[in-house]
Amino acid sequence: MNDSPYWNPRHETMPREEIAALQVRKLRNLVEWADTQVAWQSKRLRDAGVTADQIMTLDDIRRIPLMTRDEWMQGQLEQPPYGPILAAPEEAAIRYHMTSGTTGKTPIRVLDSMKDWEWIAEMWCYGMWGFGVRPSDALFIAFGYATFIGFWGLHYAGEKMGCLVLPGGAMTTDARVKTLVDMGATVVASTPTYALRMAQEARSLGIDLAKGPVKRLILSGEPAGSIPATKKLIQELWGAKAADTAGMTEQQAMSLMMNEGFQEEGEAAGKWRRAALSSTQLSTYYVGSIQMDDIRRAYEAKSAGQVDYKAMHDRMLSFGTPAPKYVREMMGL
Repeated sequence: MNDSPYWNPRHETMPREEIAALQVRKLRNLVEWADTQVAWQSKRLRDAGVTADQIMTLDDIRRIPLMTRDEWMQGQLEQPPYGPILAAPEEAAIRYHMTSGTTGKTPIRVLDSMKDWEWIAEMWCYGMWGFGVRPSDALFIAFGYATFIGFWGLHYAGEKMGCLVLPGGAMTTDARVKTLVDMGATVVASTPTYALRMAQEARSLGIDLAKGPVKRLILSGEPAGSIPATKKLIQELWGAKAADTAGMTEQQAMSLMMNEGFQEEGEAAGKWRRAALSSTQLSTYYVGSIQMDDIRRAYEAKSAGQVDYKAMHDRMLSFGTPAPKYVREMMGL
């Protein structure tokens, strides 16, 4: 088994000046490719006075005109389905994905070539290897496997690393829990709130995930995985170490969405607010539900089969809104 801390030792241990030189060369090649293959991009580059032979340092990236999300979307409306930006023939594509379409006039459609897809998987490999995932792991992916890009890259990265990949699409929550337990999954990938939901379902099935084989959780898609209390609870419920692939501050997320995600400031700010609210609140709801289930089971055990749920609820409500652990104490549980 490879015990190296690096997925790609050559690149990950390369001196800083060599990394910079490699990045400049790749940027120069990219500008040259766009200039020669995409007429729409070529005009933008020439209007900005940018040619490949002028790319000398990474600072030159600031001279390259950025394509906005609105421009991309408008191009696809005028020249459906992909717009004027394709840098390779459609027949060279092997993958098709699109955005959710919740904002704007149309979902943004994206084609990937074999090289694109190889790169996407490779980037996931860096992070997964750094987190401790190895070829001997069984990787369960709780993901819908639709046209949204989501965990598709992680799936293929798991295969590339040599893991046993267990796709969890088109399953109910109880089926996912049973499958990952039956198949001995050692790594699970999901959103933070769904990790809590699976833990809740496992309890209802009488399964203690903390005593199971899962050692690592890869969380993505919501800020909740970076909330210390939520992350701590997830790790306790699963008995596993959690890694968050979001992990961004508001400033970092805004910069990513606006500078690299083709979004206007207002749209990006709205998405941040929705993400922060929904993720944190959903985590709170699931946390509350799990703890309430614990209180209910303790009350049932103490009542020896003579359970008066109305009386239980009335008594709990009479305490006001203390934290669940204090409710347990006040109820003598």
